[in-house]
Amino acid sequence: MKDFKELYRDFQKISKEYSDLQKNLPRIAGDAAVKVIRHNFEVEGFCEDSEQPKQKWSDRDEKTDYGYDNYKTYSGRNYSSSNPILKQTGNLRDSVGFKVEGENTVFIGSNLTLVPYVKAVNERVRNGVPDKFLGWSKFMAETIKNVIQRRRKNIFRKWLISSTGEGKGLNLSGTDFSG
Repeated sequence: MKDFKELYRDFQKISKEYSDLQKNLPRIAGDAAVKVIRHNFEVEGFCEDSEQPKQKWSDRDEKTDYGYDNYKTYSGRNYSSSNPILKQTGNLRDSVGFKVEGENTVFIGSNLTLVPYVKAVNERVRNGVPDKFLGWSKFMAETIKNVIQRRRKNIFRKWLISSTGEGKGLNLSGTDFSG
Protein backbone atom coordinates (compact mmCIF):
# COMPACT_ATOMS: atom_id res chain seq x y z
CA MET A 1 0.00 0.00 0.00
CA LYS A 2 1.19 3.52 -0.74
CA ASP A 3 2.11 5.94 1.97
CA PHE A 4 0.40 9.30 2.40
CA LYS A 5 2.98 11.25 0.34
CA GLU A 6 2.57 8.90 -2.63
CA LEU A 7 -1.22 9.07 -2.41
CA TYR A 8 -1.06 12.86 -2.24
CA ARG A 9 1.22 13.02 -5.33
CA ASP A 10 -1.17 10.71 -7.19
CA PHE A 11 -4.09 12.89 -6.15
CA GLN A 12 -2.32 16.05 -7.36
CA LYS A 13 -1.60 14.40 -10.71
CA ILE A 14 -5.21 13.30 -11.12
CA SER A 15 -6.43 16.75 -10.02
CA LYS A 16 -4.36 18.29 -12.82
CA GLU A 17 -5.79 15.80 -15.34
CA TYR A 18 -9.31 16.65 -14.19
CA SER A 19 -8.56 20.39 -14.40
CA ASP A 20 -7.16 19.92 -17.92
CA LEU A 21 -10.31 18.02 -18.86
CA GLN A 22 -12.48 20.88 -17.59
CA LYS A 23 -10.46 23.39 -19.63
CA ASN A 24 -10.88 21.25 -22.75
CA LEU A 25 -14.64 20.70 -22.44
CA PRO A 26 -15.53 23.11 -25.27
CA ARG A 27 -13.13 21.34 -27.63
CA ILE A 28 -14.37 17.91 -26.51
CA ALA A 29 -18.00 18.99 -26.98
CA GLY A 30 -17.24 20.45 -30.41
CA ASP A 31 -15.50 17.28 -31.55
CA ALA A 32 -18.39 15.10 -30.35
CA ALA A 33 -20.94 17.38 -32.06
CA VAL A 34 -19.07 17.19 -35.39
CA LYS A 35 -19.04 13.38 -35.13
CA VAL A 36 -22.82 13.37 -34.60
CA ILE A 37 -23.34 15.62 -37.63
CA ARG A 38 -21.13 13.40 -39.79
CA HIS A 39 -23.08 10.42 -38.47
CA ASN A 40 -26.20 12.06 -39.92
CA PHE A 41 -24.57 11.72 -43.35
CA GLU A 42 -23.78 8.05 -42.73
CA VAL A 43 -27.39 7.19 -41.81
CA GLU A 44 -28.77 9.62 -44.42
CA GLY A 45 -31.05 11.55 -42.09
CA PHE A 46 -31.13 13.88 -39.08
CA CYS A 47 -30.79 12.01 -35.79
CA GLU A 48 -33.07 13.84 -33.37
CA ASP A 49 -33.67 11.44 -30.47
CA SER A 50 -31.45 8.44 -31.21
CA GLU A 51 -28.65 7.29 -33.48
CA GLN A 52 -31.18 6.45 -36.19
CA PRO A 53 -33.19 9.15 -37.96
CA LYS A 54 -36.98 9.18 -37.77
CA GLN A 55 -37.00 9.84 -41.53
CA LYS A 56 -34.30 9.28 -44.09
CA TRP A 57 -33.58 12.04 -46.58
CA SER A 58 -35.58 11.86 -49.80
CA ASP A 59 -34.00 10.24 -52.84
CA ARG A 60 -32.51 12.46 -55.49
CA ASP A 61 -34.58 13.46 -58.45
CA GLU A 62 -34.42 10.90 -61.29
CA LYS A 63 -33.22 13.59 -63.69
CA THR A 64 -30.29 14.33 -61.42
CA ASP A 65 -29.36 10.65 -61.18
CA TYR A 66 -29.58 10.34 -64.96
CA GLY A 67 -27.25 13.32 -65.32
CA TYR A 68 -24.81 11.78 -62.86
CA ASP A 69 -24.77 8.38 -64.56
CA ASN A 70 -24.53 9.67 -68.09
CA TYR A 71 -22.11 12.54 -67.38
CA LYS A 72 -24.34 14.92 -69.29
CA THR A 73 -25.18 17.27 -66.44
CA TYR A 74 -22.26 16.74 -64.08
CA SER A 75 -18.77 15.54 -64.82
CA GLY A 76 -16.26 13.79 -62.65
CA ARG A 77 -15.88 10.39 -61.09
CA ASN A 78 -17.55 11.48 -57.81
CA TYR A 79 -20.97 11.82 -59.39
CA SER A 80 -23.02 8.62 -59.51
CA SER A 81 -26.60 7.72 -58.71
CA SER A 82 -25.25 4.95 -56.48
CA ASN A 83 -23.63 7.47 -54.11
CA PRO A 84 -25.64 8.20 -50.97
CA ILE A 85 -27.74 11.36 -50.94
CA LEU A 86 -25.80 14.52 -49.95
CA LYS A 87 -22.49 12.65 -50.29
CA GLN A 88 -21.45 13.03 -53.93
CA THR A 89 -18.17 14.80 -53.28
CA GLY A 90 -18.05 14.78 -49.49
CA ASN A 91 -17.50 18.55 -49.48
CA LEU A 92 -20.66 19.26 -47.50
CA ARG A 93 -19.94 16.60 -44.86
CA ASP A 94 -16.27 17.53 -44.65
CA SER A 95 -17.06 21.23 -44.27
CA VAL A 96 -18.58 20.67 -40.83
CA GLY A 97 -16.32 21.72 -38.00
CA PHE A 98 -16.18 23.66 -34.77
CA LYS A 99 -14.51 26.75 -33.39
CA VAL A 100 -13.88 27.47 -29.72
CA GLU A 101 -14.10 31.08 -28.60
CA GLY A 102 -13.30 32.09 -25.07
CA GLU A 103 -13.54 29.60 -22.25
CA ASN A 104 -17.07 28.30 -22.72
CA THR A 105 -18.25 29.01 -26.26
CA VAL A 106 -18.25 26.57 -29.16
CA PHE A 107 -19.55 27.32 -32.65
CA ILE A 108 -20.48 24.29 -34.74
CA GLY A 109 -21.13 24.62 -38.44
CA SER A 110 -19.55 25.15 -41.83
CA ASN A 111 -17.54 27.90 -43.43
CA LEU A 112 -20.09 29.52 -45.75
CA THR A 113 -17.32 31.12 -47.77
CA LEU A 114 -15.97 27.69 -48.74
CA VAL A 115 -19.33 25.91 -49.00
CA PRO A 116 -21.96 28.59 -49.64
CA TYR A 117 -24.83 26.13 -50.17
CA VAL A 118 -24.80 24.69 -46.62
CA LYS A 119 -27.75 26.73 -45.38
CA ALA A 120 -29.83 26.09 -48.51
CA VAL A 121 -29.33 22.32 -48.27
CA ASN A 122 -29.88 22.19 -44.51
CA GLU A 123 -33.19 24.07 -44.83
CA ARG A 124 -34.37 22.35 -48.03
CA VAL A 125 -37.46 20.14 -47.97
CA ARG A 126 -37.96 17.64 -50.77
CA ASN A 127 -41.04 15.43 -51.05
CA GLY A 128 -42.08 16.61 -47.59
CA VAL A 129 -38.83 15.41 -45.99
CA PRO A 130 -36.22 17.91 -44.74
CA ASP A 131 -32.59 17.44 -45.77
CA LYS A 132 -31.50 18.77 -42.38
CA PHE A 133 -28.11 17.50 -41.27
CA LEU A 134 -26.85 20.35 -39.10
CA GLY A 135 -28.50 21.41 -35.86
CA TRP A 136 -28.88 20.76 -32.16
CA SER A 137 -30.65 17.58 -31.12
CA LYS A 138 -31.33 15.49 -28.06
CA PHE A 139 -29.06 12.81 -29.56
CA MET A 140 -26.20 15.31 -29.88
CA ALA A 141 -26.67 16.53 -26.29
CA GLU A 142 -26.68 12.95 -24.96
CA THR A 143 -23.60 12.05 -27.01
CA ILE A 144 -21.66 15.05 -25.69
CA LYS A 145 -22.74 14.29 -22.11
CA ASN A 146 -21.71 10.63 -22.47
CA VAL A 147 -18.27 11.51 -23.89
CA ILE A 148 -17.58 13.90 -21.02
CA GLN A 149 -18.82 11.45 -18.37
CA ARG A 150 -16.69 8.66 -19.86
CA ARG A 151 -13.58 10.85 -19.69
CA ARG A 152 -14.30 11.82 -16.09
CA LYS A 153 -14.82 8.18 -15.11
CA ASN A 154 -11.55 7.18 -16.77
CA ILE A 155 -9.60 9.75 -14.76
CA PHE A 156 -11.21 8.62 -11.51
CA ARG A 157 -10.71 4.91 -12.31
CA LYS A 158 -7.06 5.50 -13.14
CA TRP A 159 -6.59 7.18 -9.76
CA LEU A 160 -8.38 4.37 -7.91
CA ILE A 161 -6.33 1.70 -9.63
CA SER A 162 -3.04 3.50 -9.00
CA SER A 163 -3.98 4.18 -5.37
CA THR A 164 -5.15 0.68 -4.49
CA GLY A 165 -2.75 -1.47 -6.47
CA GLU A 166 -4.64 -2.69 -9.54
CA GLY A 167 -8.02 -1.72 -8.08
CA LYS A 168 -8.62 -5.21 -6.68
CA GLY A 169 -11.90 -5.52 -4.89
CA LEU A 170 -13.38 -2.33 -6.38
CA ASN A 171 -16.73 -2.49 -8.09
CA LEU A 172 -17.48 0.72 -9.97
CA SER A 173 -20.58 -0.46 -11.79
CA GLY A 174 -23.57 1.71 -11.09
CA THR A 175 -21.46 4.45 -9.56
CA ASP A 176 -22.38 7.96 -10.69
CA PHE A 177 -19.31 10.03 -11.46
CA SER A 178 -21.18 12.75 -13.34
CA GLY A 179 -19.87 15.32 -10.89
